[in-house]
Amino acid sequence: MKKILVRAGIGAGVLVLAGLILLMLVRKRSAECREGQGSVAIEACTFMINHFPDDVALPYLDLRRGHYAVAGAKQAELDDLKRMISLLENARITFTDPYKASVYEKAAEAYAKNSDKAGSLAAAEKAIALGSKNGAVYMMRGLARLETEKYADAVTDLKAAEGLGYNQLQLYMALGSAYLGARDYDNAYAMLKKSEALAAAPQDVSMVNRQLGMTSFELKRYQEALDHMTKALLTGPCPDCSAVIKMSQEFLKHKTKPAPKKRTRRR
Repeated sequence: MKKILVRAGIGAGVLVLAGLILLMLVRKRSAECREGQGSVAIEACTFMINHFPDDVALPYLDLRRGHYAVAGAKQAELDDLKRMISLLENARITFTDPYKASVYEKAAEAYAKNSDKAGSLAAAEKAIALGSKNGAVYMMRGLARLETEKYADAVTDLKAAEGLGYNQLQLYMALGSAYLGARDYDNAYAMLKKSEALAAAPQDVSMVNRQLGMTSFELKRYQEALDHMTKALLTGPCPDCSAVIKMSQEFLKHKTKPAPKKRTRRR
């Protein structure tokens, strides 16, 4: 009996020791996943994902996705997001809409990185439906609508993105294009003037000035049209520039041409 009790005690001790070692390993791997970098962090996250149920593994899946994003592993990042979405949609526990929206926001961006416009748009739509407050998501949907010539819808999304703090060059250029498409030249001019102040790269300067030139021409601001199209031509390829420059010069010539003097009749 004594031997049995001793053996039982030793067995229990071994189990406790094994449990402590496992606990230390889990803590080590968890810390590496959260705070580590590169392949060490990815390997640690994978360990946590493979050894825990879905509801516990989900945060580590998100962490691994982030490590893949930093490493530039675009497809691996997207694969993890697809798995996260599957877990969210099929899990027995209920996740809040803001959390689900944040996952779809990341998915929209990851699809875009992988040049999958349809996937990016679908994820953006889902994020917005869940109440997303991320301006970038509205920007993505706005650009998709602009591409399909849904100008009024594009303006709505792009203005929503601006209201949520997304005020980058690309936004104002897109708004300018959307208003141009809708033939709202006054608003197009206002948005493009905002983008003009933000443009720095030669290709951006050329594009902004080209659009401003076309808008100014429609507004009959021929000197501005001439100036902007000339800048566009000097900073990059511009197929429309020469024609608009020529027409602007013609209009300006007629505008400045002195009126013929009236002849007075002799009595």
